[in-house]
Amino acid sequence: MTRKVIFSIAAASLYLLVFLILVGGNCPTGAAWMFFFSPVVILWMTYTVIRHGIYTGTELAADEEWGYEDRDKSTLGVF
Repeated sequence: MTRKVIFSIAAASLYLLVFLILVGGNCPTGAAWMFFFSPVVILWMTYTVIRHGIYTGTELAADEEWGYEDRDKSTLGVF
């Protein structure tokens, strides 16, 4: 991951942590303002991850419709 992606994820997580502390600390004014601006933070993080994120996993073959990276397809069995 690039530094931009890591920074945006860390900043959004810190924002959420501060929000939860304000809610738990009974500070309704600060929590209300943070709640009001939270969609902006989430949209910024999402845009950064989509725009600058790099996928390093394996690509699906032409005949595969889905795939898991943590398990082999042959070990999944029948659903």
